[in-house]
Amino acid sequence: IMTEQKLNTASDGPWNFQDMDVAYERVEGNGRYKYIAFLGAMIAYLCHMFFLFALPFFLKYPDVECIKNGYWQPCTEVDVCVKNPPAYRYLAPHEFNFITELDWLCRPDLGSLTASAFFFGTLISTLFVSSLGDMYGRIPMLLFGTLGNIVGIAIIVYFGNDFACFISSGIIGLCTMANNANSFNFVTDSVPEKYREIFPSVLNICWAIGEIFLALCMMTQIQWRTMCLIMIFFSSLFFIPLIWMRESPKYHFHQNNILKAEKRLRHVAKINGVEITGKILLALPSSSANQGAFIEKIKAMCCEVNMFIRVACVAGMFTIGMLIFYATSLNLEKMSGNMYYTAILMAFAEIIAGGASGYSLKFLSKKTASVSYTHLRAHETSLHLVCRLLLEKKK
Repeated sequence: IMTEQKLNTASDGPWNFQDMDVAYERVEGNGRYKYIAFLGAMIAYLCHMFFLFALPFFLKYPDVECIKNGYWQPCTEVDVCVKNPPAYRYLAPHEFNFITELDWLCRPDLGSLTASAFFFGTLISTLFVSSLGDMYGRIPMLLFGTLGNIVGIAIIVYFGNDFACFISSGIIGLCTMANNANSFNFVTDSVPEKYREIFPSVLNICWAIGEIFLALCMMTQIQWRTMCLIMIFFSSLFFIPLIWMRESPKYHFHQNNILKAEKRLRHVAKINGVEITGKILLALPSSSANQGAFIEKIKAMCCEVNMFIRVACVAGMFTIGMLIFYATSLNLEKMSGNMYYTAILMAFAEIIAGGASGYSLKFLSKKTASVSYTHLRAHETSLHLVCRLLLEKKK
């Protein structure tokens, strides 16, 4: 890392050391830019959650009637698939969801494969999206993720068969994590340090609000193709402002591109109503900020014992949390009560937890605070594979 002494003795003249957090404070002004950056991250983040939360409704088993003793009577999956009645019919419309249109009632494996294809796509994407975001930029990855979601959903709507469901679910899963990880990274890169615990909380609250919107739509018994078209409409609408978004100054700084970082900071200052004279950035970035390929980072992480232990702890907590979250989300219909109300109540719980966890970090120890996955991802940077929160020494 370039120290102040090294900078002052650099061959191209004396330098005054100043990091990006200080630079952000200089151009903060009325703070308008951070809300614009947050808006861009929010719309990309909302796009990736549509299909994920629609999936349980698309795979919900509808009410069925079959002929018993010469009359149409309510029956179960066992009555239809094991006892083989003379005839059966869905009480829901033909295009209500995948089960009714593709006749998956007696083939639950197809629904499981569709969900598995989605999560397999997210698994593959998780291994690379952060590194790709470091190499090519947060905005290109957000555009890729949003466009991929649109294409994946469109394929399902157009073809509407078993194979299209599997392939599209995998594509959407692949693009989902591109939006997820890079939304948090973009927000973290774009706001001053004092806001980096609050903004990710609000981003997670937006996720929950989108979940409530989706549950309310599905509560109207809307057909799955219509719901997909609504998803495509909003994703396309959100895609347009993303085209006009630009990388954060901090991203350019860590790419060793001081001229672009300086230019972006001046643009931020103009948006925030701050007049700047002279240079904003008077420092060279860390020479180690963007070194090392993905495999080299993994080797470094595994070889350092403390780093490995911390990563293992984070991975364990994250895995348990995600197992509970996704197992609950995908099995809403198996819970007692109305699955739509259950989804809305879960979303309200996320809103409360998201808001509380951001503020708790300011008052509690990092080890004792209930820190959500959102905040862990929000503090990942190109400098670290694990969150800075867990790497900080306890004061």
